[in-house]
Amino acid sequence: MIGNVKKIGYKILLIIGIVEIVSILILFLAANYSVTNMSDIWDAEQIPIALRTSRISLAIVCIIVAVIMIVLTAVIISYILSSVNKMNKQINSLESRDEIYQQMIEAQTVGTLVTNAKTAEIVMVNKKALDYFEIEKDRSSLNVMDFRCKFDEEGDKAFVSQLMELRNGKGEVEFEQAVYLNDETCMHMLVNAKKISLSGDESVIIYSFMDITDRKKLEDELQVQSETDFLTGISNRRSGEFAIEKIVSDGGHGMFCLFDVDKFKSVNDNFGHAVGDNVLIAIAKTMKKTFRSSDVLVRLGGDEFVVFATGIEGRDIADMLVNRFISNIESMEVEGLEGHEVCISLGALLVNDDISFADMYSKADSLMYDCKAKQGNIFAFYGG
Repeated sequence: MIGNVKKIGYKILLIIGIVEIVSILILFLAANYSVTNMSDIWDAEQIPIALRTSRISLAIVCIIVAVIMIVLTAVIISYILSSVNKMNKQINSLESRDEIYQQMIEAQTVGTLVTNAKTAEIVMVNKKALDYFEIEKDRSSLNVMDFRCKFDEEGDKAFVSQLMELRNGKGEVEFEQAVYLNDETCMHMLVNAKKISLSGDESVIIYSFMDITDRKKLEDELQVQSETDFLTGISNRRSGEFAIEKIVSDGGHGMFCLFDVDKFKSVNDNFGHAVGDNVLIAIAKTMKKTFRSSDVLVRLGGDEFVVFATGIEGRDIADMLVNRFISNIESMEVEGLEGHEVCISLGALLVNDDISFADMYSKADSLMYDCKAKQGNIFAFYGG
């Protein structure tokens, strides 16, 4: 770009020089022509004197014009050179500034991408962003789709939705984005996008990408821990109650079972709390063995458990499922309780309407205590 400015300056100087030379020649020829034609109006004796006088005057005029032209040329040349130097300095400053910006972006510990807000053309991108997205193309041939192709369909729609908010006037957005790498593993990104207005009507969008995969895994683990009973590994009361109520409120139906261990206090007193814990763990394993992964398995606390088997409508299937569960309980082996049988009492009801967890629990609880009076792996259904 600097070379182009110099070439333009030199061309202007050349044109000015040519114009000056041509102007002086024209002036000289015109004056000489006028003097030559004086013979038509002067007598023969006066011609030599007049001719000499006119030529001297012509020379003086030419000298004056030449001096003026030289002075003007010097002024013009000085101005042009000054302007060219000033433009060169500005261009050097801009190029240095762009280089500084690029180096600043490269130094970022997060991935950075700068695009034209209107055309989505990539203006700048740092190596960290290319590494995150596993892009190996030359930067000059990159486009935004090289990044967006790493999103799944739902993620790409969410990304476009966030961009629309920026273009509609929102100055800054922040959102999480799943990026699927070349080996099909998923990297979770925290994306911050900000729209910056430049001179004129130009504007850019600056994206920063931060890898939050480890943080996301930790959040998921903490979420699971907060929803899971630490001893048995099934849902705790809070998360289980929420899950069951959501299924029912969404129009789902199924079988609700509430049960506890007969004489569990006696197990703790006679065999110790460690063996009591083993009983609870074995029951949870038997629940997982009997019921499906789509069913909700809950430890309410102590020796009290709940199962919500989704999609169960008829009593015949419900009876078969409960009988199979009790059969698995009877064949269950508990470390430290060899030779002793574990028995439960279970109350159940079929849920076909929107009903609260408290109402389900209340109905099943009364049935469960009726079964306890009979002892020995007994169950009863609400409504007979």
